[in-house]
Amino acid sequence: MPEPQLTTGTRTFNQILASDEHRSWINLLWDKAGRVIILSDYGNWSHFWGCRGEGVSTEKFLAELDMHYMGKKMLGNEFWEFSLDMTVDDIRAYIKEYLKNGHLSEQDSFTEYAQVKALSEGDISFEMWCQDAYFDDAHEMAVRVASSDWKQLWDRLWIPFVQPELKRQADASL
Repeated sequence: MPEPQLTTGTRTFNQILASDEHRSWINLLWDKAGRVIILSDYGNWSHFWGCRGEGVSTEKFLAELDMHYMGKKMLGNEFWEFSLDMTVDDIRAYIKEYLKNGHLSEQDSFTEYAQVKALSEGDISFEMWCQDAYFDDAHEMAVRVASSDWKQLWDRLWIPFVQPELKRQADASL
């Protein structure tokens, strides 16, 4: 059996600390190799960007990322959240369109609207609605949006504070 190995050492991280008027805060840590850690009151995430393009610093790379790309890397499968309100709005629009086009009878539309009302009021789950829905592939009607925690961090802290500082640091190192 191979012997366990232990490696120790020291790594230097750059840091940006920021907070807003709502007392939201972020502690961004990164190193030259592309390791990025975000600690915040919205959540804690990390990712490694080893390939950023020839000669592109971590600061420059991070400053140019968009919310969705970075969020999907940081949060993985937790990036997308189910939106009940948007799903209900879409389902109601489908019912209206199906009724208008004659693919759904008036009586069936009343039944569907009653089910959507129960969904919107929390009386049934989306899964329960899908089981009884008139529509084929009802599961595909689920609307998913970017994580509210990530969006808040991005809008309140990343864009106004972190991104400009990353750009400043990237420009200063040229």
